[in-house]
Amino acid sequence: MQKKELFKNIPSVHEILNFCESKNITKKYKKEILKKIIIQTLDELRESISSSNNSYFQNFENKEDIFSYIIYMLNQKINKLENKSYEKIINATGIAIHTNFGRSPINKQISEKTVDIASTYMSIEYDIKNSSRFDRNEPIKNIMQLLTGCEDAIVVNNNAAALLLVFDTFCKNKNALISRGELIEIGDNFRILDIISSTEANIKEIGSTNRTYTNDYEKNIDENTSLILKVNKSNYKITGFTNEVSTKELSNICKMKDLILFEDLGSGNLTDFSKYGFNYEKNVQDILDEGADIVCFSTDKLIGACQGSIIIGKSKYIQKLRKNPIFRALRAGKTVITTIFETLKLYMYKDFNEQIPILSMIFTKQEKLYEKAQKLYNLLDKNLFEYIEIEKSIAQIGGGVSSNTDINSYSLVLKCTNISTNKFEDILRMCKEHIIGYIRDDKLILDMLCIFDDEIEIIAQKINSLKPMIEILDKKDGPTSIFIAD
Repeated sequence: MQKKELFKNIPSVHEILNFCESKNITKKYKKEILKKIIIQTLDELRESISSSNNSYFQNFENKEDIFSYIIYMLNQKINKLENKSYEKIINATGIAIHTNFGRSPINKQISEKTVDIASTYMSIEYDIKNSSRFDRNEPIKNIMQLLTGCEDAIVVNNNAAALLLVFDTFCKNKNALISRGELIEIGDNFRILDIISSTEANIKEIGSTNRTYTNDYEKNIDENTSLILKVNKSNYKITGFTNEVSTKELSNICKMKDLILFEDLGSGNLTDFSKYGFNYEKNVQDILDEGADIVCFSTDKLIGACQGSIIIGKSKYIQKLRKNPIFRALRAGKTVITTIFETLKLYMYKDFNEQIPILSMIFTKQEKLYEKAQKLYNLLDKNLFEYIEIEKSIAQIGGGVSSNTDINSYSLVLKCTNISTNKFEDILRMCKEHIIGYIRDDKLILDMLCIFDDEIEIIAQKINSLKPMIEILDKKDGPTSIFIAD
């Protein structure tokens, strides 16, 4: 069938809609929604016919063939709408704070409590005791005062929002200084300069990529300068012929020149990592103690909560941020602020590192990781593999937290019999449990660092259940989708 005939024989939206209703196809959808899906399907079909060389469609013999194909496309589109959702995965990549996987996992009890509170009405801005309205950030402020010694605190939706709010509040048509060595790029190709430049601030880049001195700041300060921004170089380090001006040195400059020192810490760290075998990394309290006036940091990285950003600092500045109309557009909603607050409460307890999943993972002892690998090894059917060994591996904190994020870990390394490693990885990734590892040297690596204890048996059961499939598959690269559905 030629293109002209194909276009002529495409049924109308009304015809397809009537057919769907007569066959009870997608009966749970509203008619107007189903109609829109049909229109999308037909538009895609016309585009495919127009752009193809007709090799696929030339076998269509009549209008019924086209109609059947449209119904097939329609069902595919509906299945995708129904099944393409946000799903749980098992993280066997060895990257603890994985941006594509939602960064840090949240304490399960906190998640359940947040859902329970948010599913009904809650006292987000209501003082139950006094029967009056109060600031939704008040509980966050109280707890951050205890944890860091700050004067005040507010929560916004993410760290980019924190930057926007601070610069819109204090730098409209004013100059802000930043070292060229701190013009970082964050995830998804967003550069910090692009975020700041979207405000009305005048950004003055000072120093060089590898060396910036106090006099670079001092000689660039004029009557229109309002703020100095210091940015944590989270996931890279400049070494060799370098110089960086410390927070303390910048604080002295700002005090003399009556400027605001604003530090973007990136990942909020409320922990002394050196107690757990890591190099010492400055935490939030360190930055305040060194004289920063305002500090912002993410809550979904080392803090271990959901996506958000806390802005802390001197009360006179935080109060101005509160009064900026833009703050209302950036403020955290009930689920976010509840999750962050409940997570911060854990930091007051002696066993906080055991209750916050991301810290529990990062601080896991190597012996424990080996035990997890051994347990999984013992549960697996060895006949499925031509290679199965426990090996040492290097995991990572991830999330742009630090340039020094390697963690000594253990992995189970697998190579199946009679099935390619790529196909094996594809099957595990696409199964109901979504087990995601990585391939190295034609073997599948399942790193133990981020696998929860109760996931070990789940992984073993899923892999062992593949035995009938593996026995009939060969090593040729063919479609595996027929085997993946659970």
